[in-house]
Amino acid sequence: PVQVVRNLRDGSTIGFKEFAFSDLTQIELEVRGSGCGIFEVRTLPDGDCRGTVNIHDLDSSWQKRSGQACIPDGVFSLYFTYRGSGSVDMKSFRLIQQKEG
Repeated sequence: PVQVVRNLRDGSTIGFKEFAFSDLTQIELEVRGSGCGIFEVRTLPDGDCRGTVNIHDLDSSWQKRSGQACIPDGVFSLYFTYRGSGSVDMKSFRLIQQKEG
């Protein structure tokens, strides 16, 4: 079954443990709702912001939004804090690595 985090409002934080990061450049979220704002990305609940994902023009259908992230290589947890108006549901996220060039 698909699990969804629902009704994230301004200041809501959700966390996921633990991921092995290597060359991460972006994070993509699959979201829906009435929200307009940003998700801040951190490796500690009150740590430095390591990236942001802009959230705007949402409705009841699932939409993908991505943003830049700068997380050092290693094993860390991920925390997403919503800052903005309205509410947002999150269905999934994807970690995007730097492409070899």
